[in-house]
Amino acid sequence: MTKKYDYDVIIIGAGISGLVCGCYLAKAGLKTLIVEKNAKPGGYCTSFKQNGLLFDSCVYSLSNLSKGGRLRKILAEIGVLKNLDFIKFDKPDIVITKSRKIFLYNDVKRTISHLADNFPHEREGIKKLFSFITTTPVISLTKFRKLTFGQLLNSYFADRELKTILSIILLGYTGLPSSGISSVAACLLYKDFIFDGGYYVRGGMQKLSDVLTDKFKFFGGEIFYSHRATSIKIKDNIMEALEVNGKKLLFSKNIVAACDRYQILSELISDRKIVEEELTKMESADISLSGFLVYLGVDKKLDQFSELKSHVWIIDSNKDDMEIYKNLISGKYNYVGLSSSSIKNSTDNNSCGGDSLFLFSNSCFFDKEFWGDKNKERISDRLIELAKILIPDLDKHIKFKVIATPLSLYKWTQNHKGAAYGWADTVEQFASPNFSEQIKIKNIYFTGHWLNRSSGVAVVADSGCNTAKRIVRNINRGL
Repeated sequence: MTKKYDYDVIIIGAGISGLVCGCYLAKAGLKTLIVEKNAKPGGYCTSFKQNGLLFDSCVYSLSNLSKGGRLRKILAEIGVLKNLDFIKFDKPDIVITKSRKIFLYNDVKRTISHLADNFPHEREGIKKLFSFITTTPVISLTKFRKLTFGQLLNSYFADRELKTILSIILLGYTGLPSSGISSVAACLLYKDFIFDGGYYVRGGMQKLSDVLTDKFKFFGGEIFYSHRATSIKIKDNIMEALEVNGKKLLFSKNIVAACDRYQILSELISDRKIVEEELTKMESADISLSGFLVYLGVDKKLDQFSELKSHVWIIDSNKDDMEIYKNLISGKYNYVGLSSSSIKNSTDNNSCGGDSLFLFSNSCFFDKEFWGDKNKERISDRLIELAKILIPDLDKHIKFKVIATPLSLYKWTQNHKGAAYGWADTVEQFASPNFSEQIKIKNIYFTGHWLNRSSGVAVVADSGCNTAKRIVRNINRGL
């Protein structure tokens, strides 16, 4: 390294993709720095405690940890697999409607059997759909890339309730109805989140981020907290330096943006003419919905509701997923997702003497005025009312409530409009070459969910791994 450069690589963002990318780069012997605007690592993969109760901020389960799974392989290569204790639950997701409770098991045969028992008139279609999802190679799935998941479901089923049940999960995980999400993205999510899902890190999701951070430092990496990237300096079409906190310049041979692509290109690049083509692509692109989250501390134990070890999705109406989605866009909420970090950890040492409860719904970003106290309370009360379908006396046992709006998600991550999943996984956008790892400025790389390679921790970890390997290859080739 010449004296001109402080680092071989600077990574913006200490979310999972940034941490994984940093581990691989530092392990390869490259002088690597991660700058993180927050006071701790993890991005959406963080946890916190209040009144002794454990809450996961956003991410509340993992996938791809079976033998041969992508995330398991990455954690093993980095050398942290042995430092993490994973709990596996056999029902990653449960859907509760007005008429029934549906279990989606990570065992495909049990899922098929359970669904067929509830919808006997759709038995053959259920068998065929899940055979298609689980046995079709990824490369072969791409033949169906022009189909929405709704169109795929219609080719197998006529029953409206069954189609809504199979779609509401995807609405929760991607912010899109079945008529909007790519069939390829949907099938991959079922493969990953359901049939290789249901994993939880004992101690909370922060544990995963902390273990990766420790390993990054062990390999010689540095991390600066409370350092916000404010400008990327370009000269002769080459990135020269990163400005942090509006004043300090850090010189690096390469930069990895493990954060919002929109912010990097529209706000941080000093010469906008260079990225004009990229900006044009982004202006016509759709981003995913954000989220509205409620963290409840309750003064009663919730062990009797074993469903809370899973993701529980409650629908209180006869509306299909498209109608539910349209209501979300207008600020009305007909479904809620539930989970409990304290139940997953089987912890009972807290001042409440009860448990934690996490309520979630997708949401539009709206604006600052919309998210005043009136709407925050209205929506949180609505989600609590929906949660009472499972826990009837919930409202009588709430000791404290913390609310996070799309403005909170934006504050935590700087994701454009608080996007929960990056770009929307639509037919037109999923795996689009418009969102590639590199742009015309050759020593700037992108990684994470803004590449539109589907959703989830395993996907962004895989992205971080691939980006690091590309950088190492380019450096070895003198590029």
